[in-house]
Amino acid sequence: MPVTHECSVGRTPAFVVGVPERPRWRVRRWLMLKRDGVDFAFYTSPNVAAIENRIPFCMPIHDLNHRLNPHFPEVSAGGEWHRREILFGNAVRYGSQLLVDSVTGRNDVLSCYSHLGITDARLSVVRFSYPMYLTVPNEKLIETTREKYSLPHRFLFYPAQYWAHKNHKRLLRALAHYNSTARRPISLVLSGSHSGEFREEEFRAIKSLIGELRLESFVRILGYIPVADMAPLYRAATALIMPTFFGPTNIPIVEAWAMDTPVIASRIDGMVEQIGSAGILVDPSSVTDIAKGIDRLLSNPAVVPTLVARGRKRAQALSRDKFKFQVQEAVLKGLNSPRSPWE
Repeated sequence: MPVTHECSVGRTPAFVVGVPERPRWRVRRWLMLKRDGVDFAFYTSPNVAAIENRIPFCMPIHDLNHRLNPHFPEVSAGGEWHRREILFGNAVRYGSQLLVDSVTGRNDVLSCYSHLGITDARLSVVRFSYPMYLTVPNEKLIETTREKYSLPHRFLFYPAQYWAHKNHKRLLRALAHYNSTARRPISLVLSGSHSGEFREEEFRAIKSLIGELRLESFVRILGYIPVADMAPLYRAATALIMPTFFGPTNIPIVEAWAMDTPVIASRIDGMVEQIGSAGILVDPSSVTDIAKGIDRLLSNPAVVPTLVARGRKRAQALSRDKFKFQVQEAVLKGLNSPRSPWE
């Protein structure tokens, strides 16, 4: 029987921690790794194999939003809350070194799982750099991309899948609020997948709301975008807007900075840490505040070059070399850890 710890989030009781029962083929996989002399495993994403393989490991914990925002179905419904809790609960018990994206992320892990023995020594802060595929496009490529997607001359860009926590509906209401009084209305360009039960439901609600708010001529829905088109889309955009409820941090922020695109984003703990003064921060729960953030960017021409310069400086500080160094340091800590939980 697995060892369990009883806890609750809101009204949802849960039991956690304890290595789940392993099907026979997974046991064989573990035995093969041991037989082949694998001493340490590094996982680039949260993976139950880290627990099942029963060898020392390093693994990222990107967020704990099933704990922090359990009211969103994408992190709680259909057994998802318990799946995440079992995975992360076991990770903090058995992991030699765990990666988090920020000080906020580290504090979240310590706050949620200190009862399981997690300490600061087993947490490494590794801040995201921008992806290698992002290189500054030339003007011809930007114009080609504009024509390919029939992009408006001025637009806010939100690359995000259609989860409820991405907050598209409040953003649409904020856009309608701003455009109702603005001398020059702004358009919104959305990209991302809407496959799967929760995303399909949210996408239908979003399309209905676009009609209800009479925003059809101001909203472009692009669907899934090939990697090669992301850089020119960022460069063509007036700004990235990201009023999400989830953090701690988000990669599109760094991508926008690398492309000299100003940022409007949520005033939540991790993103306040990530962005500082290099973006306009808004309350994601307030339609009015999101609209004010849009107005602040568009009504004051001096704001844009200031934000671009600050964002570029932040992007340069988050270099790929620095990212690689931080990962290497975390792996070395894991390799040198005296912790041997499997023995």
